[in-house]
Amino acid sequence: MKPIKSAPRAHVDQQVCEGCFDKLESDGKASYLVPVKIYDGDTLVGEFEGRFVILGK
Repeated sequence: MKPIKSAPRAHVDQQVCEGCFDKLESDGKASYLVPVKIYDGDTLVGEFEGRFVILGK
């Protein structure tokens, strides 16, 4: 590990996110997977995925 030298920047590419909003209409909830890449300048320094649940009204 080494210290980050600049303000870190996160990037999400919508084309690689996974989920189906059709289930929101039919089941009242849907799940969406969002992969995130963290950069220090132009250098990739970390990655993580978040799974979000969307609930209908």
